[in-house]
Amino acid sequence: LVVEREREIESFDPENYWTLGLKLTVDAEEFTAKLYQIKGADSTFKTRDRLDKLVELLSQAQFWVGNSGRTVKSRHPLPPFTTAALQQAASKGLGLSPEKTMALAQTLYEQGLITYMRTDGVSVAAEAQTASRDYITREHGADYLPSEPPTYTVKTANAQEAHEAIRPTDIHRLPQGAKGDGAALYDLIWKRFMASQMAPALYSLTGAVIYAGKVQGQPFPMEFRAQGRSLLFDGFLKVYQEPADEGDGAERDTTLPLLTENQPLKLVTPQVEEHQTRAPARYTEAGLVQALEQRGIGRPSTYASMVKTVKDKAYVKLSQKRLVPSENGLQLCDFLTTHFAGVLAYDYTARLEEQLDGIAAGDTTRLDVLRGFWEGFQPQVVKATEVALAKLKGHSAPKPLMLHTAQE
Repeated sequence: LVVEREREIESFDPENYWTLGLKLTVDAEEFTAKLYQIKGADSTFKTRDRLDKLVELLSQAQFWVGNSGRTVKSRHPLPPFTTAALQQAASKGLGLSPEKTMALAQTLYEQGLITYMRTDGVSVAAEAQTASRDYITREHGADYLPSEPPTYTVKTANAQEAHEAIRPTDIHRLPQGAKGDGAALYDLIWKRFMASQMAPALYSLTGAVIYAGKVQGQPFPMEFRAQGRSLLFDGFLKVYQEPADEGDGAERDTTLPLLTENQPLKLVTPQVEEHQTRAPARYTEAGLVQALEQRGIGRPSTYASMVKTVKDKAYVKLSQKRLVPSENGLQLCDFLTTHFAGVLAYDYTARLEEQLDGIAAGDTTRLDVLRGFWEGFQPQVVKATEVALAKLKGHSAPKPLMLHTAQE
């Protein structure tokens, strides 16, 4: 995964493009509308010349509201932590590596503060939900309590859900009372769990379609859109907000003035912005854990150790908190994917899990599974060994003996 991402970055060819917005005003209130489509096509411009001609056209145009509307949208809380989700949030919010996160979680578990920390399940014990609902009602009021205890489902294909989600064993052990190195992690776990049991946040979403034309009522074949968002009810956000990814800013609320159909608008200034396509970012340690989980590679108990292993063996190194493959890592990856493509396939673990389930169900036998694997794997081992020995022999060939005359 790390090597593939690095090669995607190396082969990426950035492209420039431009977008157009309009700063408009109505009743002394300013707002921004973005070009949404032009002649039913994409609203981005590959060249600046075409955009400049459009800006010149719009400088003489009239602007008005086509239609507008408002709706209320719910934002639901995330489920309580799984192992992978905890490692990702701890990395983004606390700067912890997966290995350090699991070491601290192990300590919290041994102290009896949290439930088992190696899990891909999101279920919650009934008594824990009851306790949390009592606490939410008492501390925040009935408005913050959903009518029914929330239930969550796992989205990972091969999740086993042998354990419930990671949560405090006693919600009355507040984060303020936690001590030691694991206090910040306990705070994160406590808040995420409590938020998962609370009512959704409510946002007011407003939007308007803006037209431009030589005269009002005769629009050019283009459409601008303005959008606004404001928080009506904070809900679970009163307790917890998910840490943002590195480089991502917090989503800001914006308000629109009251707009009505056919309302005239005044252009303040066009807003031309230049952009450049960006290569995919290198994985952070938490991002790699997320990629492993999404592909069904490994288990909650192995994510941290897998990341630690590739670092300890110097197959990857950390640079600005991102994983970069070393030369040894690149060579090893090329060798293994060339000779053992089946075993290195992303879906290999999932396919093996299905075979093991087949053994448990009596649909096949252990020997049949092992025989099927070995018949394909053994010839690959032989061929790979021959190639490796040939390369080793070439590198270790003796150098010719050089004779030098003695110096007087």
